[in-house]
Amino acid sequence: MKNLVHSIKKKPPSNLEYSFMKNINSTYLLILGFLILILLSYRFAVSKTLESRVYLNNIQTQEIQFSNIPSQLKQLRIQNNYYDSILTVKKINRLDGFETNLLNKITTISKRLDLEITKFNEPHTVNIENSEIKTFNLSVIGAYSSVLDLIYQLEQHYKLGKVMSVDFKKKKHRKTYKEYLECTMYLQNTSTSNSYLK
Repeated sequence: MKNLVHSIKKKPPSNLEYSFMKNINSTYLLILGFLILILLSYRFAVSKTLESRVYLNNIQTQEIQFSNIPSQLKQLRIQNNYYDSILTVKKINRLDGFETNLLNKITTISKRLDLEITKFNEPHTVNIENSEIKTFNLSVIGAYSSVLDLIYQLEQHYKLGKVMSVDFKKKKHRKTYKEYLECTMYLQNTSTSNSYLK
């Protein structure tokens, strides 16, 4: 039994094996230390340098974009003057263009939806700072769903303004005594002045 215990006991490593193991461990520690050093240098130096480089590139592209603004503004002024001269020659009032367009759209939609336009008054205009607010008062006769579709098309589809108020009234025709639905609405359009282009 004693022989068996002695044979199980390990022999101590020789000096050669010990120095070889010591070299391997120190090599692993050296590699691990080098990797940690690379990670720390990236974290504290290289990443900030890369961020600064990206920031510098963004600033340079913005500088190039902003350097073209004066020439673009001059070109817009020339273009605006050209279009104004065309409107003057053709005797078209710039402000009436929106009203005409609005009336044409309402007429087209009303014909398609079987509505009758009974009133389209001159707009009420208010000037606030650099904005001009026009409020149009119009009335139509027709089915409830058709009137709602007209409101939707004006406000959402064609984006001709914002419907500020809608008033539905059920009325009777004087001669035929038939009932009909009349809708009076106020459509508001806001436009800014182009004084900065002059």
